[in-house]
Amino acid sequence: MEDKVFPSPAVAGLMQRFVVESRQHTDTKNTLTAAQFATNRKAQAEIAGSKANPYFVVVDPRTGEKIDTFRLTGSFTEWEGLWLRWLEGVLAKAGRGK
Repeated sequence: MEDKVFPSPAVAGLMQRFVVESRQHTDTKNTLTAAQFATNRKAQAEIAGSKANPYFVVVDPRTGEKIDTFRLTGSFTEWEGLWLRWLEGVLAKAGRGK
């Protein structure tokens, strides 16, 4: 996602205008201590309610409420379209958009 989908012009344009990205890595222990990994997994369960990876959560910055979630599925060739449709829907729910 970070290498192929997010930088694509259609996606990047929306994300740069409307999204403040924050990443929480919960799928690798290679760069985290055991305590950091455990903390991230606990936060993932609390925020996302899922241990699936990758799993995306959009939170309203004004209220802290979860607007929507997205679990990546399908093949790589579908990801950009799936993400773009989901992102446009999230922006509409949040009263933002093009």
